[in-house]
Amino acid sequence: MPKITMPASLPAVGAALIILAAVGARADETVPAPAPAAAKQTATLTFYVAGVECPACVYAVNDAIRRLDGVAEVEEGQANEHFSNVTFDTRTITAHQVAQAVREAYSLHGSPYLARLRIRVTDYAKDGNATRVARLFEKWKEVVRIESADAAKGELVIQFLPLEPGAETTAEPAATRSGPRGWRHEELLSSLTRPAPEGLGLRVEFVAETY
Repeated sequence: MPKITMPASLPAVGAALIILAAVGARADETVPAPAPAAAKQTATLTFYVAGVECPACVYAVNDAIRRLDGVAEVEEGQANEHFSNVTFDTRTITAHQVAQAVREAYSLHGSPYLARLRIRVTDYAKDGNATRVARLFEKWKEVVRIESADAAKGELVIQFLPLEPGAETTAEPAATRSGPRGWRHEELLSSLTRPAPEGLGLRVEFVAETY
C-alpha cells in the first residue's frame, strides 16, 4: 500500500482555521454600543438691554455675550438695537450669567449696560394671580426683581441683580466662571406653569423679538 505523505504545512493550516473560528465566534458576540452623547438643552431668550446708545454699544454687548461658554448664537441687528436674541445651553450657563456678561461689558458711555427679560402671564390681573406671582418672586429677591410693564396684559419685566462671586476668591469675571450659576429661567417656568400645589398653574411665555 502506498504511503501517503502529509504536507508539512498542514498543521499551520489547521492552526489558521482554529484562529478564524475563534475570531468568528467573537464577531458573533454582542458588542455594547457606545453611550450616546448627552443632548444639549438649548433655550433662546430675548434680552432687552438698557444703556445702548450707538452701534458700537451693540457690538460691545453682543461680543461680551459671545465670549460665554455655552452660547450658541447671538442674533443682532445692523443699528443700535436695544435687544439681543441669545441661544444658549442651559446645562452650561444661565440667563443670569448672560445678563451678568452684559453688565460687565465695556461701557462706552459711562453707565453699565443692563439686561432684562420680559414675560407675559395669562390671567395675571385675575383672581389674585398678581399677588401669587409676587409671592413667588420673593424667594428670588436676592438675585432678581420684578416690575409690572402692563398689568392688564400680564406683561412683567425681570431685572437681574449683580451676580455675586460668592465665597470663592478669583479675579475671573463672575459671568464667565465655569458651570451654571445664578437665577434660572427654567425654574420660573416650572413654578408658574405646574398645577397646584407644586406651582401656580398659570400660562406664561417669554416675550421675544425678531429682526
